[in-house]
Amino acid sequence: MYIIVLLAFMIVFIVPSVESQRILPRIIAAGVSGYLLVVALLGLLDRWVCQDTGNTVNILRHRRLSSVKRLWLLIGFAGLIVLGLREIINRELGLEMFPMAGALIAIFPFICALYLMWYLDYPFHIQFRRSINWKPPEDRQLPLPEWSLSEYLNYNTRHQILFVAVPVCLIVGLTEVSRLLILENIATEWQELAQMLLSFVIAGVVFVSIPVVILHVWKTSVL
Repeated sequence: MYIIVLLAFMIVFIVPSVESQRILPRIIAAGVSGYLLVVALLGLLDRWVCQDTGNTVNILRHRRLSSVKRLWLLIGFAGLIVLGLREIINRELGLEMFPMAGALIAIFPFICALYLMWYLDYPFHIQFRRSINWKPPEDRQLPLPEWSLSEYLNYNTRHQILFVAVPVCLIVGLTEVSRLLILENIATEWQELAQMLLSFVIAGVVFVSIPVVILHVWKTSVL
């Protein structure tokens, strides 16, 4: 799933949108509502057709529906960006000078869709774990813990969202600060070189800090 999250960040920064002056906020609001509605309907369909987790056919159906949901998460979100979600946020919040910050805010519909999907997936998740734990001892390994909904969401937040979002936000934050404090105060002929050097510095800082990020985000412990 963290690959899906990484692709969503790529979409919000790379995918172009229509001319922002033609965009109406109510159209964007309707698009976001439709995006989340489709996620909810797919989640409810998954819960309806895959109730028996002890049935191999239902497990296969769940996997296929999960693939469809993940595909919609990206396609629907890309559609919102093309429609102008990012530009509306920049325009309405006065973030034209901070386009990367506006892009990070624009990813919130995708994050909301993720949580909605996980919320609707939770019953299948807990039933699947119980079906494994109910097997005879000789047919199973260690019993799987039965997480509460909050524990399930917390796990996915740390492992699927923060694992990608923290480095991305760190890169974006350092890039914006360097642009405002350094690049705009450098002569035009030196800005390209300064940008390249700063890119190497930012990459180095992120590379060095990633182990610390993983240590805290994944809550690792000494073996």
